[in-house]
Formats: sequence, C-alpha cells, structure tokens
Amino acid sequence: MQKSARQLDEILMQPIRQLLGNTKTILLSPDAALNLIPFEALVDENNQYLVENYHITYLTSGRDLLRLKDKFASQQSPLIVADPFYGKAGEKVALTRSIDLSEFTFPGLPGTEEEAKAIKNILPQATVLTGSQATENAVK
Repeated sequence: MQKSARQLDEILMQPIRQLLGNTKTILLSPDAALNLIPFEALVDENNQYLVENYHITYLTSGRDLLRLKDKFASQQSPLIVADPFYGKAGEKVALTRSIDLSEFTFPGLPGTEEEAKAIKNILPQATVLTGSQATENAVK
C-alpha cells in the first residue's frame, strides 16, 4: 500500500512539489479518476504522508475559492468521536443491493480510542467522546 502511495506521488505530486515553494496549503480540483485518490495518503520522497506536511483542500467548483476567503471562527471546540459502542458484536450480512441497516450491528473499532487520545494531546481543547458517549445525539 505504501509503495503504491509512493509511486502515485512520484507521478502526480513530485513534479509540482518544487513549484509549491514554502506553501503548506494545496488546493486540489481533481478530475475523473483523480477524484478517487486520497492525496493526503500519498508518500513523498522522505517517506512522509502528504498530510504530515500539507493542508489539502479539495475544490469541486470555482465557487469554492470564493468561500475560502471567508474565515469564520469556530463556535465550538473540536469534537473527537472514537470507539463507539454499537450494542453487540457484529453480524455478517449477505451482500445485496439494499440492506436494512436498522437490523445490522457493527463491531467495535479497535485502536480508535488510542487514536483519539493522541489527537487530544495535539488539540487539548477538544472534547473526546468514546464508548457509550460516542452517540449520534451527542454529535448533533
């Protein structure tokens, strides 16, 4: 996976990286199949993910550029939702065109609680919701 991410970076980003200079913000408007590429996950020549060195914003139209100039202060502190409790262990469901998700249960997300704690160290003002606190109503 990381090898593929490196190869894509060589093709897509390495040729323009020197043109970026000292900027740490990249505005992307990918077309066609490029929309499927998570540019943040590409790996540069220093084996670092692009997300480690750049803030990437995806644009869907020229109007998105107009919205970028308007900076609105967040009215709430960051919210981190991790390791939600889904009720019971997940069940396998046959793949069909339409699944009634109300009847489906999901397994836990191991490791996400540790990720949330690591993010909390970076964003101490953030609120962390895990387990039974990580609910749809709490997010709303």
